[in-house]
Amino acid sequence: MAYKDLKPYNDLAIKASQNGGPEKYIKTIRMDGFQKGILAMLPVCFATSALMYKIGPQIKQFCKEKLHFVDRTDVKIAEEELIDGMKQADER
Repeated sequence: MAYKDLKPYNDLAIKASQNGGPEKYIKTIRMDGFQKGILAMLPVCFATSALMYKIGPQIKQFCKEKLHFVDRTDVKIAEEELIDGMKQADER
């Protein structure tokens, strides 16, 4: 094995040594990638947030109309009617 074959390893060992050892160097590389990923996603997050702010009320109204979401007030009324009906049935 010639010296030139060891050069990439030697360069990597020097970089790792300059950055606090192999563990710290790997941690730094991971953090850099993580931060770049966050920065790459920021425009997508902002665009999605703006879109949801703009059309969110329309989506909410559509869901209420088409999916028949139950309001908490309706649930409370239904519970009270059920309990009253059961009490009346027990009294008979």
